Amino acid sequence: MIKPSGVLICQDDAIGDVILSLPLCALIKKHYPNTNVFFLGKPYTQPIIELSPDIDRYINIEELEKLSEKELVSFFRELKVDTAFLLRNSRPITYLIKRAKIKYRIGTFHYLPHVLNCNRWVSFSRGKINMHQAFSRIKYLKKIGIDEMPSKDEFIALYDNLRIPSLDKKIQDILSHDKFNLIIHPTTSGNSPTLKPDVFTDLIKQLGTEKYKFFITGSPSEYEQIRQWNMEGDNIVNISGQLSLSQLIAFINAADGLVAGATGPLHISAILGKYTLGFYPALPLNKDASKWAPVGRKAQALQSDGESVDSITTKDILPIVRSWVDDKKN
Repeated sequence: MIKPSGVLICQDDAIGDVILSLPLCALIKKHYPNTNVFFLGKPYTQPIIELSPDIDRYINIEELEKLSEKELVSFFRELKVDTAFLLRNSRPITYLIKRAKIKYRIGTFHYLPHVLNCNRWVSFSRGKINMHQAFSRIKYLKKIGIDEMPSKDEFIALYDNLRIPSLDKKIQDILSHDKFNLIIHPTTSGNSPTLKPDVFTDLIKQLGTEKYKFFITGSPSEYEQIRQWNMEGDNIVNISGQLSLSQLIAFINAADGLVAGATGPLHISAILGKYTLGFYPALPLNKDASKWAPVGRKAQALQSDGESVDSITTKDILPIVRSWVDDKKN
């Protein structure tokens, strides 16, 4: 069994993947409190990584890729990293970690570059395993003697002490003090199916602005597309493209709930304990709600009956979102 002196979590994927990997860091710190945990990721996910109090340092993969082999070896030697978990099937990361000569390189048997470049393996395929992605990652930890599988409630509790960034006052001031502040994130950057715009506009119309104030979010590249959907009006504010990721995290934390497709902000909302509703296709099976639904105490998911989410209608969404207002009062 490996007893690590320093651990590197390698996850250069999108926001949702990074979020579902954070509990590994908490479990490592629980069993090895004196071991430093480092997280290797892309620059745009740094604000997500830095939410975790169990991560000692974020490492920018783009900066590492500029280093020579000698510099890589020296870099990780100084950090005393002897164990790397390769959570994503990524050739660049796999080769980089091999070049860095990290002693224990843990990957999966089901990805050839891991077979050839790692020296410890777990025997399962994330795409085929019949388990939520959040829990499947924990199987990696058996290689360092952590052989426990938290219950769903225990897993959610691993997010309890997140380091939330402060929200700028000018953004704080647009939130309502007497209405339910509902974020609608209608796009998914093409990474997964989402509802048609008229479902979101109908949802806003049906809920009304007597009890709700709506905020439309999206990336800067999606602003113009969202603007054309006419999701604006009294108590309907389009702030897409106006917030950094750190400020989006803070804004979601200050709001009451969020409705979105299977995308990063959905998972952010869930781990922050907000009322959260996501939409998932039934097919392919490795993309459905059983594998990727948001994980949180107030998180829910609706699943369609096919490869799109078009079968999910306003009528399916309304009772869930309306119940949030009553639950908040209680």
